[in-house]
Order: sequence, then C-alpha cells, then structure tokens
Amino acid sequence: MRRYYGGGKVKAGFYWNPQGWEIHPIPGKGAILPGEAGTHYYRVPMLLMLFGAPLLGMAYVLFLPFIGFAMVLSFLGQKLYHLGQRVAYSLLDVVVINWRPGEAYLVGKKKGGQKRVLAPPEETPGVIETKEEDYLAELEKEIAARREAEKR
Repeated sequence: MRRYYGGGKVKAGFYWNPQGWEIHPIPGKGAILPGEAGTHYYRVPMLLMLFGAPLLGMAYVLFLPFIGFAMVLSFLGQKLYHLGQRVAYSLLDVVVINWRPGEAYLVGKKKGGQKRVLAPPEETPGVIETKEEDYLAELEKEIAARREAEKR
C-alpha cells in the first residue's frame, strides 16, 4: 500500500490514519489531507470499505457487552491488587526493621527511674509540684527583683 502524508493533495477516496485509527473521506475532485507532514495515511479501496465497514460495526455490536464485563473485571482486579499490596506492606512492616537515624533505642532509663514528685502544699490540695516548677518559681522571683532594682 502506498503511504500518503498529511498536508499533501490526494484524489477522492477513503484515507486511513493508523496512528489515530481514523478514516478521512475525501470527496469530489480531491483535497488536502489533514494533519502535519509527519502524519501518514493509507488509501482504502472502495470495495474494502463497502464490506469492511458493516463487519466492523457488527463486531462492535457483538463485543460491546464483553467490553463492559472486561471493564468491570479490570476494575475489580485493580481493587484486589491494591488490597493485596496493602496487606503485603502491612506484613512487611512486621518483618522489616524500622530503624530511624537520630533516635536512640538502647539508652535505657534515667537515673532514679521516673520523675520525682513532691508532696502538694497544704494550701492548694490536689496540686503536685515538681522540682522544675520550684525552679521556675524561684527564677520568676529573681527576675522580678532585678527589674525592681533596675527601675530604682
């Protein structure tokens, strides 16, 4: 078959573009094929169009229900694939060591175990103070005293 290119002048007939699976009818005395110079076409004989077009239409009508079933099965297959992928990754999380640089795992506990808690003062029942809170209270007093000294 002879190859024709887009933008070229051709005689009347049917021209098939295999890249886009399109048939372009050229009427009358001829015309210019659509597309750029890189687009190529093949001329389809009239007898092939007369017998081929109804056969392609019949194939489309026959296989349309099967295409629907194939699409549904493809959709379900993709969902099952993604489900299996999630299950596999969750199982791999159990097996793979989750080492994160910058985190210390073998440090152990602080000296003395847990944080020491002081007994609550009697004037505020239910409040537990720690050494940090005592330190902050003393620091606030010292800052207030220095501010007073700077004002004088």
